[in-house]
Amino acid sequence: MRLLFGILFVIFSLNLANAEEPTKEALLEELFQLTDSTEEAILVRSGEGFRTQIEASFKARNVKLGDEHLQAIEKIFISEFKKELPELMKEIRTLSLETYTIEELQKALELLRTPEGRRFQKKQEMLIQKLVTISVKSGMRAGKRAQPAMAAYMKAHASPK
Repeated sequence: MRLLFGILFVIFSLNLANAEEPTKEALLEELFQLTDSTEEAILVRSGEGFRTQIEASFKARNVKLGDEHLQAIEKIFISEFKKELPELMKEIRTLSLETYTIEELQKALELLRTPEGRRFQKKQEMLIQKLVTISVKSGMRAGKRAQPAMAAYMKAHASPK
């Protein structure tokens, strides 16, 4: 009888421990929050560079745009990038979940300087390189979709100088 109670206690304790353990996905979401890697934060950070990229693109074609036109084209591109962002975030989550273990995520969130934390940082560098590639492809897809609307806008409102 004591053995049966002992086994039941162990099983019950394991179930409680498992219920209290955060999932890998929950740890990753918390990491995204702490590192400003949410959809909103990525949009804000990416948006800062959109205008520069748009200006450079038109400048390369000897087209000078006024601020009003830059803003309109930027809005078109951001609209398309917003459509792309959920897929981008899905790819980031998938890659992150494949890359990190629960233990590595916990250590990163605890901000400890342990060997596990150093491994996390090395993997973070590798992840960033892959994320840059994914992000560039995402931006290119959004830009390609935005091109017809930007061209139509330009035809209606601006002429090359």
